[in-house]
Amino acid sequence: MICSPRNTILGLVVMLILATCFCGCTGSQTTATRNVTGNEPAGEIVTITDAYGREVTVPVNPTRVVCSGAGCLRLITYLEGSDLVVGVDNIDKADNSYSEKEYNARAYYLAHPEYASLPLIGNHHSDDNPENIVLCNPDVIFRTNGATAALSDEELQEKTGIPVVGLNYGDPTANREALYDSLRLMGTVIGKEDRADEVVAFLEAQIDDLAGRVAGVNPTNPVTVYVAGISSRGPQGFQSTSPTYAPFEYINANRFNVANNPDNPAAQVDVAKEKILDWDPDVIFVELGTVQINPDAIDMMRTDESLRILKAVQNGEVYGLVPYNWYSYNYGTAIISAYYAGTLMYPEQFSDIVIEEKADEIYTFLVGKPVFDDISRRFEGLAYCRITL
Repeated sequence: MICSPRNTILGLVVMLILATCFCGCTGSQTTATRNVTGNEPAGEIVTITDAYGREVTVPVNPTRVVCSGAGCLRLITYLEGSDLVVGVDNIDKADNSYSEKEYNARAYYLAHPEYASLPLIGNHHSDDNPENIVLCNPDVIFRTNGATAALSDEELQEKTGIPVVGLNYGDPTANREALYDSLRLMGTVIGKEDRADEVVAFLEAQIDDLAGRVAGVNPTNPVTVYVAGISSRGPQGFQSTSPTYAPFEYINANRFNVANNPDNPAAQVDVAKEKILDWDPDVIFVELGTVQINPDAIDMMRTDESLRILKAVQNGEVYGLVPYNWYSYNYGTAIISAYYAGTLMYPEQFSDIVIEEKADEIYTFLVGKPVFDDISRRFEGLAYCRITL
């Protein structure tokens, strides 16, 4: 596919009374195994152990929850628990600059626009407002950034009187088991154990399929690749890259990554332009989070005379990727990007893949809707296609 150019709390009892009006209107871990039939008497509780070893007593079958921190709302969406959510942080509020921007790679949010109308619980990365949370009257608070937040999980629990379950979000490669443990833990708390197992199995099946396609494959003339525009606390330009790009890990392709450096296995580094010129990769991938800045990585390839001589630029071998790290890791997107990269680096092994169909298969399973077209539109139609310079 070819893309066209893109031209303290005030008194808990009082607060809980107010809650009815405000919200009603509008590490390794183990988990407790529940014997839950779905007909438990009101007020029944269960004790679980969260991702950070805290024993937390939670109600059985909670009906109201909030998810605090990067990626937390994504996890409950994966578990088909969106109807339980009664408040969100500022990243997911429609009246916030983060959500007003055209660019948005959070598939869970695009699939569930109702999140934007929910009450505000605080700022992103678990910078929570305890009073706001109490007003929402949740049964449980799930939290992914408690270890680094101003209020620890225990402190937030003390201030609100609401159980706080800490989750470890993991990462797409070396620490996926932490993600899977957190999905199962969240599933245990909200009564979605089977769905949690389904999500884990689905993700692993995709990753196994990717690995199986390239097992034992050693291209005679492998292409060399460079990934530009890797985000790091915001959008970055052409010289921001990843020596250990997660989608490449799934298809054994970091061996072709010119920035790969076993002595520096960082997820993101900035490299000198002269180094990129020396590498002169055959193919350049651009993570499209870069388009939020000016000049972005694509602009630089158009206007910087030294970059224009790169053979990938000269030969039109420049391709757009949806950024998989957008308010933490978008696990589905990382897998989709691996499939797309596979079609270019291992064309024979991925000849059956139609990337738009594969993307919507994955997004529909994980977030409930086929949102690829929406994501692509938000990135100027440059997602998973050749970029015309």
